Amino acid sequence: MLVRAKVGEISKKEKWFSKPICQELTKRGVEFGFQIKNSVEGLTKLDYPFGVHLPGSFADRWQQEGEIIRGDLLRLLESISVMQPQPLYVVLHGLRVNMDKPSLGEASSYISEVSAFDYLSAFGRIIKLVKELLSLGIPVALENVAFTNFYKDSQGVWQPKTHLDLRIPTLAEDMNIIQEETKCQLVLDVEHLAFALNFANRMFNYEELALYDPPLGVFPEDSEVWYKHHIFVSSGKVLVICPPAGYPRFWLFDEVKKVRASIFHLSGTQSASCWWQEIKEVEGKEAVGSHDIIREDDPALNWIIGFILQKEDWIVVPEVSGPDVNPCHWERLINTEEQSLETLCCLINKELAELPGK
Repeated sequence: MLVRAKVGEISKKEKWFSKPICQELTKRGVEFGFQIKNSVEGLTKLDYPFGVHLPGSFADRWQQEGEIIRGDLLRLLESISVMQPQPLYVVLHGLRVNMDKPSLGEASSYISEVSAFDYLSAFGRIIKLVKELLSLGIPVALENVAFTNFYKDSQGVWQPKTHLDLRIPTLAEDMNIIQEETKCQLVLDVEHLAFALNFANRMFNYEELALYDPPLGVFPEDSEVWYKHHIFVSSGKVLVICPPAGYPRFWLFDEVKKVRASIFHLSGTQSASCWWQEIKEVEGKEAVGSHDIIREDDPALNWIIGFILQKEDWIVVPEVSGPDVNPCHWERLINTEEQSLETLCCLINKELAELPGK
């Protein structure tokens, strides 16, 4: 189990591993370590298993290919490549289809600015990027992203309102295709996948978005993206996502089982719905629902944990945030991360106790 931390937070957060429940898991063979956020500068050695999470904008900046940008990113990769021991993995977020950031007009929050041709082009670029990083000796683990993202205010703080932000990969089959092409590792962020399926199924804050039969055949790329990637994407239209054959909608647990991942980012569901929602209501006020606290009474997350522990090898990372991590999570306790680690350990310990040989 790896805990998210910046380099300067390691000495504080490693004390969490002395908690009784962490010690109990250690006796069962579970190792603890860190997923280092953004930069490893100043860290040449770490006496724990660890992974590294590249900045979320890494893929988008890399595809711009300017000399200054490329040089800056290469220095970041070099600082990782000289570490001993090497990280178990290096997380790469999905790549934005739109080379420029999407415009965020109120009336067109979910209308695509890109075409099926753009989607195919971006799919080729993410495969090329993963191969380039692997050739540099970086143990890439590609992470899925949602179809949408949160608006930010003038201070860069997330707001409880979403907009279309089409990136690759999002669905399970695209993740597996890229892995087959590149042999990279995969990180399944369960919350990101749930958010993507909320949009695909028109659930929660997407209920008013209409579904329609895609007008295939206008361009050959439309059909290719629809049948291969299960998305209808056309400039000036709202995305439509095609559920698996024979199903009227997507089911999260089925999608989770499809992904050939051994690394998992976990967060809690909203207590009111027992599901992952981008936007929730707290005391009559809307709040950002991402990276929520992990609770013991969480049926959906418990199923996910049980599925993960059936695997021979697994890494879980609790990705939760309180107001000390991100001010958009104003309604949560300061110690949300620490509390969630302890709860997740209890859930895993309970599951392991019921597995033969554990």
